[in-house]
Amino acid sequence: MSDTIRRYVSQHPHARATTIQYLAKRDETTERLRQELGMQKSRKPWWRRALSAAFKGKI
Repeated sequence: MSDTIRRYVSQHPHARATTIQYLAKRDETTERLRQELGMQKSRKPWWRRALSAAFKGKI
């Protein structure tokens, strides 16, 4: 069980199965998109990565 689902079920113990399926699918989609974009969990915020990519080689 993913962290998102575990947190949701702990807050909503009588959650519908369809809601849990939706959360699982959303997590899979998010992870797939993150991998496609090469945005593995980075310590830098998104704006810092964007700035370093924009100025790479210019400074």
